[in-house]
Amino acid sequence: MQKGDTDGVGNYVVDVVDGDGKVVYGLINMDSQARNWDENGEKMSTYRGLTDNQKTWYEQQVRALQARAGAPVKSSLFMHVPLFEYNDAWLNGVHVGGFPVVNIEGESYAPDKNYGFYQKIKELGSTDFVTVGHDHDFNWLIKYDEDVDSGFEGVYFSYGRVSGVNAWQRRTPVGATVIDININATNIDARYKVSVIEPSFEYDEYAWW
Repeated sequence: MQKGDTDGVGNYVVDVVDGDGKVVYGLINMDSQARNWDENGEKMSTYRGLTDNQKTWYEQQVRALQARAGAPVKSSLFMHVPLFEYNDAWLNGVHVGGFPVVNIEGESYAPDKNYGFYQKIKELGSTDFVTVGHDHDFNWLIKYDEDVDSGFEGVYFSYGRVSGVNAWQRRTPVGATVIDININATNIDARYKVSVIEPSFEYDEYAWW
């Protein structure tokens, strides 16, 4: 893990390479902050999420990833706070995956304002899988924003299964999300296989903070 040369303390990219050392995929990790005020210092009802500086950093890293690969390659984005579009995805996206959908709260605690990060993802065309946490009682996988007419395959939005022992409330069974990535796949549906595993035991107590 690396701090990264932008806002936050966990911004870095892991290159996935083949047997010859060639970059074939990217794992982009970003610190989506613990700030609950916006760029004007106004209080927000939830966390702000990624900053404008991080959006610039993300673009630089995607372009650098492509340069290291010598060709366009796909990537995943891992962070804590969901993107602004997650609520729209829940309402209008296509649910995929072979595990039970969990969405106890009914809406994502995404940023109040749209800072345009998803539009940057779409513009650059590399990241087609985003996974977040933050909302402990959520666990789903949705294909978002697919446009058959334009040829845009969309982006997978994921909530990983809560795995922390001290996760507050714990109304969802503790477990783990497994993401299998086929880097040779030619379309998004074949590229990702997502499953959920649960332990063979349960915790008796529910923790808050």
